[in-house]
Amino acid sequence: RHAPLFTASDKRKLSKRDGDLNMLTLLDRYSPEELLGLLAGLLRLGDGSPCTASELLRVFDWSRVPRGDILIE
Repeated sequence: RHAPLFTASDKRKLSKRDGDLNMLTLLDRYSPEELLGLLAGLLRLGDGSPCTASELLRVFDWSRVPRGDILIE
């Protein structure tokens, strides 16, 4: 399976090449657990609260992951 794309409000794919996403900037702003929780929330795998990879693996289910692109505003 393929995870959905994160898109901007203008429907273009977010990419680090375009300066949209930068893991170093995100990790300066969020702890790894906070970032994982936020991403899990966007993928409907959690409520957006901090979590570990082990916790996320216990609840992971492809049927919960959206099939379409995810709009990031």
